[in-house]
Amino acid sequence: MVDYVNVEDAGTAHGSAGQAWWQQTATDAVSITYRLVLTDGDELFSAIEKFCAQEKVTYADFSGIGAVRDVQLGWFDRQRRKYRVNAFPGQFEALGIIGNVGLNSETGKPAAHTHLAVAGEDGTTHAGHLLSVTASPTIELNVVVIPGERLSKSTDEASGLSLYDR
Repeated sequence: MVDYVNVEDAGTAHGSAGQAWWQQTATDAVSITYRLVLTDGDELFSAIEKFCAQEKVTYADFSGIGAVRDVQLGWFDRQRRKYRVNAFPGQFEALGIIGNVGLNSETGKPAAHTHLAVAGEDGTTHAGHLLSVTASPTIELNVVVIPGERLSKSTDEASGLSLYDR
């Protein structure tokens, strides 16, 4: 049986970020860069949500690597307007984590859009829209925040996806 998840539930916090920590690593005329580190058992979206709330982030881009477990990736089924869930239990190397944070125009809360590529023990890779992943033992993100910038997203009627506002 194939599972699907509604668009509004894709990429939302599903766990704990109790041990995640961050530090500012650089500042320039337009941005502040942070290192966001998740420790064993921290869920990625929970950590991003915690970071954005405490640092009052309204726009950011991020990338990272790490070692993870219990990966759930989505593939957008345009006809159903839902993400097909592809679940991969077990341990993986996170080859690339890339995403952005904007404000959901309807809720005013930060919302992350993230894609992930992972490799298993035998080198088999899986990639897609990230639905959920847990650090095992770490995820290391480089987060570039643009203070004062506001990236907002609203639900696109045609696709059902949360897309950038013009």
